[in-house]
Amino acid sequence: MTPPPGSVDDAYLPVGVPGYPTHVYPVKGPDVAAARRLVGHRHYRAVLYTCDVPPCPQSAEILKTDLQRVGIDLEVKQFSLGEMYQRISRPGEPFDIATTGWGFDYPDPGDLFGNPNDSAFGFSYLHDPAMDRRISAASQLSPPARYRAFAAIALDLERKDAPWAVIENDTHRDFFSRRIGCQVYQPVYGMDLAALCLRR
Repeated sequence: MTPPPGSVDDAYLPVGVPGYPTHVYPVKGPDVAAARRLVGHRHYRAVLYTCDVPPCPQSAEILKTDLQRVGIDLEVKQFSLGEMYQRISRPGEPFDIATTGWGFDYPDPGDLFGNPNDSAFGFSYLHDPAMDRRISAASQLSPPARYRAFAAIALDLERKDAPWAVIENDTHRDFFSRRIGCQVYQPVYGMDLAALCLRR
């Protein structure tokens, strides 16, 4: 299955989920000089785990080329999707980066964090007791305080721990003839096909 096209983004909370945007990094173009300064004068090696079906190999080549420009040599290891997830789920597995995707179950920012051991960040092995307490406290709140709390958590994670490096958020395109009405778009799940009707 070909994934939907994505829009470049750095936000942990995507469009359509309360708390967006949580932008920290520029998305309009790379600043290679700034990245090189952050890496310093040393040369590094890293291992990437990725899947073996498009667009994983293509994305891996882009990542390899981009990191090489700032002094990081990337070794790419491709696996079937199932094997890749099995491998990155094992503590101690010898990888530095993995390319994965994640989708919201429902349009609430708390879904991104959920149980610290079963959240979108699980593969990063981020275990921060203080952050876990903040997530737990935010999950007890009602909107709009809940949305503000989770937006602040997302910003802090992006700035400090960065368990994920977001590169894009999926976008959807729906085309209809003029006869089709009653179009109801749900930001997480897409077009509500059951709601469509014929115009008279």
